[in-house]
Amino acid sequence: MKKVIAFLAFALFVAATPKKPAKPVDPAADINKPRANARKVSFTASEGTWMGVDLSPDGSTILFDLLGDLYTVPAAGGKATAITRGPAWDWHPRFSPDGKTIAFTSDRNGIDNIWLMGAAGMNPRALTSEKEEYVRSEIWAPDGNYVVARKETGKRAGIPPVELWMYHVQGGSGVKLTSSDTLNNASGPAFSSNGRYIYFSGRKAGFSYTPDISKGLWQVHRYDRETGNTVQLTSGIGGAVRPALTPDDRNLLYVSRRDASTVIVHRDLRSGAERVLARDVTRDEQEGFAQMDLWPPYAITRDGSAVIFNNHGKITRLDIGSGKTQQIAFTADIEQSLAPLVAWQDRVETGPVRARVLRWANQTPDGSGVVFDALGRIWLQKIANGKAAGEPQRITPDGANLPRREYSPAVSPDGQWVAYVTWSDADGGHVWKTRIAGGAAGAPQKLTTIAGHYANPEWSPTG
Repeated sequence: MKKVIAFLAFALFVAATPKKPAKPVDPAADINKPRANARKVSFTASEGTWMGVDLSPDGSTILFDLLGDLYTVPAAGGKATAITRGPAWDWHPRFSPDGKTIAFTSDRNGIDNIWLMGAAGMNPRALTSEKEEYVRSEIWAPDGNYVVARKETGKRAGIPPVELWMYHVQGGSGVKLTSSDTLNNASGPAFSSNGRYIYFSGRKAGFSYTPDISKGLWQVHRYDRETGNTVQLTSGIGGAVRPALTPDDRNLLYVSRRDASTVIVHRDLRSGAERVLARDVTRDEQEGFAQMDLWPPYAITRDGSAVIFNNHGKITRLDIGSGKTQQIAFTADIEQSLAPLVAWQDRVETGPVRARVLRWANQTPDGSGVVFDALGRIWLQKIANGKAAGEPQRITPDGANLPRREYSPAVSPDGQWVAYVTWSDADGGHVWKTRIAGGAAGAPQKLTTIAGHYANPEWSPTG
């Protein structure tokens, strides 16, 4: 009985204790929910930059990304339908082998991860939930049970290595396929039809702002899921990225650089023979950061006869046999929510212009003045009792035949002259001198006859 009374007393105490107010929800926590004070932007687009393109397994529907949203459009073109909306950046969409699910890359949980949703955009769910790594550029395994994507750490600055990881569609932490110990960067995976091989573009050298492209920065490699071995398939100065296989596994397509132009190359895997299918296509990203991969994803038709890809903003169909191209026209209604403008009003000064940067200050030998450069002109500030006396005065005149930019003044030992340099985009630079008294004391004299980049003149002790 005592236990019952004690329990009832505790329950009454808990019920009577005021609850702490719930913490306010941060409006920025839901990335894909537009803010109430967002600016709405809407327009109709018929082209897009770096659009990832895919084709449904039955060949009836094209799937693509545009300005961070995903769209579908009939394979023949026409009006596109948005299947995702919101501030989150959704990109790199890929149909599952059965066409019922779409995998895509999105930052809607705070950082780029792989997401899955129905083919019409319903029920999105995160396949990966990394907090310190970026997971991007996914591709489906032929059985539809696995997704392979590139994983890049975000824990440190710089351009870190990137590895390929494989994830089961039901979840899990994934399995690493390639190691940065042997390949610094792996990107753009593609499966063979039987699922045994994964073709991808790999880079052995680490990132550099001055890359050595003499042997090709990127090349196509093939990973064997049964043995775990990786072999390099391409070589050459133009590199090779974004591999894709025809459904019969007999032909390999990849993107390369030829004569400073990005091209699509066709390789017969039985004979090794290659030919260029299309030239001057959308520029690849071989020397760049490649955060959004090295080239936009594309699709090969089920019969292996054509390629659907994004070319200079347009969705294009390329016939593999003839090399002929045909644009697939589309229109898409864009709706974007932009953050509120951060702006304020600054009063513009209406009086004399105040020079805020004075350069090459040079005192006269007798200490009576300081010569300096400001606003591209040479000035003299007189000094009295250690303080500025009066306003600065220009010591060089304006003239139709005189340069408009003057720099780096130097006072002569006798205090009578100032040497300085000039620059003109039309005429180049020269060395000049003028009387420090300025005005009517004499016109500036050009001392050099050959135009060049002159800087920092200095007088000899004798002047």
